[in-house]
Amino acid sequence: MIERRAEFIQELNYICENIVKYGKLNYDQKKMKERFLEQASASPENIKCIENLEYAIVMKDVPYNGKQRKFYGLKIKDTNILLTDIAYFLERDEVVDIILKAYPELSVKNIEAAQRAITLILMAFECIELGKYYEKDEF
Repeated sequence: MIERRAEFIQELNYICENIVKYGKLNYDQKKMKERFLEQASASPENIKCIENLEYAIVMKDVPYNGKQRKFYGLKIKDTNILLTDIAYFLERDEVVDIILKAYPELSVKNIEAAQRAITLILMAFECIELGKYYEKDEF
């Protein structure tokens, strides 16, 4: 028997599809938490993890025009830090060195590929509002 644990991923996909379809964020935090715990387990670490995450809007600067755009994504609760922001940070050379020590059979190229894949997988569950820009304090 083979089991696929995708409840949380399916929930994130559902949230994204609704944003694209209706142009607004509307989701049930409790349901997202349940799906997360169904996919993993209700261990204390997992409960603590999901209680510190939310799917919400983050305003991010648009390069070269001084304005901002709405990003919808999984983020650290009560902050403007998306999980992809952390994933980009983890692509740094210092992290590569740490991973190399733990997995000496991997090359730098292997590790950088894995890091980028993790970032892009997280990015797949984000939505960006196109065509509209906001002044820094407008939203």
